[in-house]
Amino acid sequence: MAREEAEGTLPEQSLVIFEHTDPHFATLKARLGVIDGRRQAMDGDALLSPLRSAVGELDDRRERIGDLVATYDRARALVPDFSGSRSRSATSSWPSWGPARERAMRT
Repeated sequence: MAREEAEGTLPEQSLVIFEHTDPHFATLKARLGVIDGRRQAMDGDALLSPLRSAVGELDDRRERIGDLVATYDRARALVPDFSGSRSRSATSSWPSWGPARERAMRT
């Protein structure tokens, strides 16, 4: 959908964007959970130097992606829920967003 073709208010358009990105971020969260589980099982001190370096790089990248997901969750929580009058919390389930979603799906 081109910018000039977008319908609805900015919050409504934001809901459509979040609805399209929510599944991707849910997948990222699940994968981070798997990575965290495997990483906890590793003893970095027992690894050879090149492997310790690789694990350190993994930890750095995991932290950056974790920060990205946390930022997404904070932004997601600020978008109002138009089926009610309160903001979504980052830990609540992500809803289907009614009219804005339906307009976006038609285009």
